[in-house]
Amino acid sequence: MAVWEIFIIMGFIAVFIPVVWNFSKVYEMKKRIDVTKERIKAIEKAVKVMYVSNVQFAEQNCFGWSDPVCAGLTLTPTPVGSQPTTTLNFATNNNLVYSILRNVGCNVNGTQVRCQDGWGSWMTFTLTNYHVPNSSYTAPYQGNFFRLTINYRTGAVDVAISKEIEWSLAQTNAKLSELATALKRFVRSRRLLELTNVCNTTGTSANDPAGGLGSWDDALVPWVWKVVSANPNTLCSGVETATGCGCSNHGSANNWEPSSQWTTVDTASEWGRVLSNLLLGINYRVDGFGNALDFVPLANSNGMPISSFPPQRPRPNYPVNNGLYKSRIGVLEAGVWYVYYDVVYE
Repeated sequence: MAVWEIFIIMGFIAVFIPVVWNFSKVYEMKKRIDVTKERIKAIEKAVKVMYVSNVQFAEQNCFGWSDPVCAGLTLTPTPVGSQPTTTLNFATNNNLVYSILRNVGCNVNGTQVRCQDGWGSWMTFTLTNYHVPNSSYTAPYQGNFFRLTINYRTGAVDVAISKEIEWSLAQTNAKLSELATALKRFVRSRRLLELTNVCNTTGTSANDPAGGLGSWDDALVPWVWKVVSANPNTLCSGVETATGCGCSNHGSANNWEPSSQWTTVDTASEWGRVLSNLLLGINYRVDGFGNALDFVPLANSNGMPISSFPPQRPRPNYPVNNGLYKSRIGVLEAGVWYVYYDVVYE
């Protein structure tokens, strides 16, 4: 081979090696970026799957997040240690969440998850408005949505579940509206049945069938109270005193609940009775976030019980109340109503 040919080959090599080197560096950089994007995408998907799964689980199995079955679960990941943290806690019963993260190479240890970026550095996480274990999730009612900031070697990205939270807010409004409709239907039905179950005492409803109160008394009774009764369909007996008709059979807990515990419905067993009487399923005892709902059958202007005692059972000359009474349904925490619906009975 001639000397000049050798120089030509060496010249080609001298040009080719930097090109290959630069191509290799670009390829390696792209690979690292792709790995990082893949893991961020997996984290986002895991967050959304966890949220939807835990909402559905809580709705069907728990009366709020302090229920023992749900006490260890959260709607969002939570930080492990101080923030920014390298470890997230995904407290969920859905194993798909962990599979999603394992499949992209994240480290899953029980419910705790760590992920490296494409450069082999641990990602760090900063969370705002996340769901604290064993507590109601009320932040969205104040306009504060969950956000997860993921920091990696060359940048940062935010992960949000805005659409899922907006869906939960809509679900809350729908549930409260349906509960209100059911309560109005219940009261209308009770009032109509008692108005037709009239008293035959002279001077009240002469020559009418026996039973019930006078029509004016029937209209005054807060029949919503029957929704906490064990026998909500029992009609007034028509026997009260020697001088008037009434509801002597409503003197028991089964027909007219005398216990003050029912002034606020805030336990699973109490909701069970109310929803049974309203012909609704147990999913109506929680809002769209799985928070336990509170129900005040007879509420004042602030939504709190009118008194610590139930109303007087139906009887002749029923006492006139202070105008139309109302009920309130919503999420009550430490005396604060985060969301509610007032039901007025006309």
